[in-house]
Amino acid sequence: FIARWRRFSLAVPVVLVALALHVFVPAAGAQVQSGTVTGVVQDQQNSVLPGVTVTLSGSDRTATFVTGPDGRYRFRTIRPAAYSGRTPHIHLKIRLGGRELLTTQVYVADDPGNPRDFLWRSLSAADRAALTVVFAPGDDGLRASFPIVIDV
Repeated sequence: FIARWRRFSLAVPVVLVALALHVFVPAAGAQVQSGTVTGVVQDQQNSVLPGVTVTLSGSDRTATFVTGPDGRYRFRTIRPAAYSGRTPHIHLKIRLGGRELLTTQVYVADDPGNPRDFLWRSLSAADRAALTVVFAPGDDGLRASFPIVIDV
C-alpha cells in the first residue's frame, strides 16, 4: 500500500501540471492580436469617478490602472484567447479606496465559443449585451471599449 501511495503521490503533481497546461494555455497556433481596452468609470448618475482602481486580468498579464480626473482607464493587452472549457474573456476588478465595488468578466462579441460557455449562457440577454464587447481593428491593433457604471 505504501509503495502504491508513493507512486500515486508522485503522479499527482505531474497530472495537475498537465491539466493546468491544458486548461490555461491557449491552443498552439492560436493567433495573438494585440490591442487596447478602454473605458470610463461612472456612477449611476453618470458622474465620472476619478481615483478608481481598475484591474484587468487577461490571457497575457494582470495590470492595474487608476482613473484620472476624467474617469478614464486604458490597458494595452491582447485579445483574450479561449482555453479549454471557456470562451475568451477578460477579468475586471473595480476598487475605490479599500472597497471592492465590482468583479466581472468581459466577453468577446460574436465569439463562437460564447454559446457553449457555462457562465456566458447563464447570463440574461441584457447582462450578455452589457458584458460583451467588440474587438474592432484600429490603427494600433484591436480596440475594445467597456464603460463601467458602479453604485458607490
